[in-house]
Amino acid sequence: MSSTSFAPKLERFNSGIPGLDRVLGGGFFTGGVYIVEGRPGAGKTIFANQLAFHAVLKGRCALYVTLLAESHTRLLQHLQDMTFFDASAIPERLTYVSGFRTLEEGGLKSLLDLVRQELRAHRAGLIVLDGFAAVGETAASDRDFKKFVHELQVHAALANCTIFLLSSGVTDHDRVQPVHTMVDGLVQLTDRPFGVRMQRELVVQKFRGGSYLRGVHSFDITDDGIRVHPRLESFSADLADAGTSERLGTGVPQLDSMLGGGLRCGTTAMLLGPTGVGKSVLGYSFLAQSTGDSRGLLFSFYETPKRALAKAHGVGLDLEARCKAEDVEIMWQSPVETSLDVVGGRILEAVKRRSIKRLFIDGFNALQASAAYVERVPQFFGALARELRAHGVTTVYSAELHAIFSPQIQPPVEGISPLLEDLVIMRFVELNGSLRRIISVLKLRESEFDPAIREFVITGKGLQVRGRLDGMEAIMTGTAHVTSADRVPSAGGPPTKSKRRPARRRR
Repeated sequence: MSSTSFAPKLERFNSGIPGLDRVLGGGFFTGGVYIVEGRPGAGKTIFANQLAFHAVLKGRCALYVTLLAESHTRLLQHLQDMTFFDASAIPERLTYVSGFRTLEEGGLKSLLDLVRQELRAHRAGLIVLDGFAAVGETAASDRDFKKFVHELQVHAALANCTIFLLSSGVTDHDRVQPVHTMVDGLVQLTDRPFGVRMQRELVVQKFRGGSYLRGVHSFDITDDGIRVHPRLESFSADLADAGTSERLGTGVPQLDSMLGGGLRCGTTAMLLGPTGVGKSVLGYSFLAQSTGDSRGLLFSFYETPKRALAKAHGVGLDLEARCKAEDVEIMWQSPVETSLDVVGGRILEAVKRRSIKRLFIDGFNALQASAAYVERVPQFFGALARELRAHGVTTVYSAELHAIFSPQIQPPVEGISPLLEDLVIMRFVELNGSLRRIISVLKLRESEFDPAIREFVITGKGLQVRGRLDGMEAIMTGTAHVTSADRVPSAGGPPTKSKRRPARRRR
């Protein structure tokens, strides 16, 4: 007898919980027994009911057995506003049964008989046992408890039925519960505080039969139910690099010349500068070059779509026309009470849905602030860049320099600079009694570029790069001074003429 005929391949089924099946590597296995663990309020009941209603939607019958839990009337009252709730499925296809009295009067054997009886009567393909901790408290010994779980596994396998056991206890990682060694999987739900905010998290501690994404994954609960946001760093790194040697223009010809023709397709660039210097304007200019073959996406933390369009219009950039032509999409994300994985998921969903090739993320600092675990930021940034590069997306970030005038240039977070292919610095400088704007390319990986420091202005026709500031010193500190007899033009004057040939740097 071959191994295939002796042990047929396990079948998976879709959970109906967005993001969860990706964490599980394809979904739960039919005929398995799984423990879902979490403190009161963690989301276990919604988790299980969402599973049950989805099973009904797919043509299966489900059985929901409650022990030490709220009454069925109150349970349904709390669920009826959820979009997955379907009153017409109750009780023919989804049956709610109370097993508390049976457990109290007859013990584990009577409860097992009840589950077996209801399983046969309704031909259930999915069973939820809500209040599993009460079973452990009723068991006379660990041996009896394990025997009960074993009997459930036998019935689940014979009936091709998947069983979920909901427990309000939370296992200490240093302790091993005997029953955990028997079940096919263990999923833990938590609601963890970070300062004054809370973040819901899901961890798969055990999952027999297949690979899964390990570690902590955030999730949220809305009127649509639970949505899991898989941790981006846990995705496979085996992705094709869709970057090319072709260039995408920024919409500023003089800057494109400094960049050797524009930004290389599939690279990640950062515009680094203080508030008000013009980072968003340059990003809008980049998006204004979008076409049907090279669609753009603005993902903004600070400007709502209406304000972004008004801001672009004020400097002569007609992003609204690009939006009406469906060449550009604008998405806004509140920087308050969000998470890295929510942001990453929204961006990647839009990239795939719209075949985005130009992406401007306005507000790297807000992205950084959304991280519950600050040490994750460089790893998340690298993982997001890898995913975007695999889709051939050229990404531009704007990032804030906290000091308007400073001799030092600090990256927004340690460890981020090596992950950037392109870095453009934009600063204010005090010169001839006025504030001037300067721009310079600090890094352009695997390409020649012009490292000269040039002045730029923002007008009603967009951002315009002007001449080199020759004969000046300490420009990047914000307090420049003349070092030669070269005349430095006044603000808004013509570009400085220099006999020196612009240097080219290769990185």
